[in-house]
Amino acid sequence: MRIREESVCSDACKQAALRDRVGRGELNRRGKEAETRRIRAERVRRYHAELHRIGALAPLPSERALPLLRELAGVAPWDQTAPARLYGAAVVAWHPDEPSGGHQVFQLLQTVYRSVNVLAGAHA
Repeated sequence: MRIREESVCSDACKQAALRDRVGRGELNRRGKEAETRRIRAERVRRYHAELHRIGALAPLPSERALPLLRELAGVAPWDQTAPARLYGAAVVAWHPDEPSGGHQVFQLLQTVYRSVNVLAGAHA
């Protein structure tokens, strides 16, 4: 009785076979898309953690509110765009009805925007 040996292919072997099948351009595109998904998933995890840290006894620190709003809007940290415009850009990106949106991230966005408005009213 012979035991059938299964061939074991390394990751490098699988990558080479894939490259032969789909070409380098397609492989690069797939790699970039996977990296983009990985980065976005990491951001969503950080935003969920940020939302869970915020509560009645632990409000969002004032020095974190505007930078977080800029980050959610996808603009540079030094961008001086008005908070209302930042909020609008972030709503487009994170609204739960959008395919890329999410309910918890949208809740965080609303909390951050409320904090920024409270701070703006306190400094006016």
